[in-house]
Amino acid sequence: CGFNGGFFIIGNTDGEWKIVKEIKLGYEVDELEDAGNVLAIGKVDNRKRVINFWDLEKEEMVEDLEIVLKRFTSCKFIYPHIFMIGGRGDADKTGVEIWNVETGEMVRHLLKGEKRHDYIKTNGKFLAVCEFINSWISGEEKILKLAVYNVDQVLDQDVPEEGLWNKSLEYSTEDMGSGERIRAAFNQKSIIVSHGTTISVKKIIKK
Repeated sequence: CGFNGGFFIIGNTDGEWKIVKEIKLGYEVDELEDAGNVLAIGKVDNRKRVINFWDLEKEEMVEDLEIVLKRFTSCKFIYPHIFMIGGRGDADKTGVEIWNVETGEMVRHLLKGEKRHDYIKTNGKFLAVCEFINSWISGEEKILKLAVYNVDQVLDQDVPEEGLWNKSLEYSTEDMGSGERIRAAFNQKSIIVSHGTTISVKKIIKK
């Protein structure tokens, strides 16, 4: 977990979870994400999010690997790619931006100019994004979209967006209380969706 000077490594020692190591970086860590064999560590600098990478085995920063991105709302890694949604200020808040952190290049801006999303989830094979909704909306029905994509296709720049396989699921706000959100998770064959007081399980079949 991050703190105002670095981050802690927490482990189970003799059946008890506790801080086993404190890593001092000299700046406030505002983002920590699992990125496979490395840990992505983010800080805010000049209204941007700067991400460096901590080698979990060597317990040191990876040299010459840093990427500067917009201040996104949430992200997931399938290394070396970061999938991020949302933003602050004048940044484009729509869709899903996908960047290669090693090359510093954007791979794709999925759903650019369409909707904002407030949740992203992946199992490495599929990617799900849930539409953003203001918590104050109440009494007026709105249909929210959850979109599922195949990760390999999304990362293939030779496949145009209109040629991507995708599965769309729609849910009504009438079934959700104020402040509730759509959330999703995956197992090997299905997507599990929480919407309101209901949990749905849908099989995912990519033709």
